[in-house]
This record gives sequence, structure tokens and C-alpha cells, in this order.
Amino acid sequence: DLGGSLYELMGDGFGLRPVRAVERLELTEARPSDVRSLGVRREAPLLLVERIGYAADGTPVEFSRDRFRADRTRIVIESTEVEE
Repeated sequence: DLGGSLYELMGDGFGLRPVRAVERLELTEARPSDVRSLGVRREAPLLLVERIGYAADGTPVEFSRDRFRADRTRIVIESTEVEE
């Protein structure tokens, strides 16, 4: 059942839940499939976000690559307890 939280499913069903993630943000150009799905012109600027989530033991358990319209994107970064 994918009606709930994916992280709960990963933790309860497989014992692996992301506890840390690395995200990379970069500008890229729209591909033909982006033109259709995002309603932009070909080669329009998009924001590419690549994310790898890691379980407590360091195992990578999540990977995503998402493309967002640069003209409709807001990035919010919240940091907590930064180690020195």
C-alpha cells in the first residue's frame, strides 16, 4: 500500500529508513519530455535536484532526480545543529 509515507514503508517493511541525505542542485536545460510535462519551451532553464538518502548504517536507500521550472521554484534550506 503506497497510500502512506514512503519512509514509514521503508522503515517498517525493510528496516531501512533515510536518516541523512545529500542533495545537489544545478541548472539544466529542458528536454523534449520536460516541454510536455512542465509546459516550458525547449532548452528553457530548469532546476535539477538530485537526492541520495542514506540509512543509519550508510547504505544508500533513496535516489531521486527531479526537474523543476526555474521560474516557479522556491528553495528553502533549514539547518539544525551544525557540527564543527
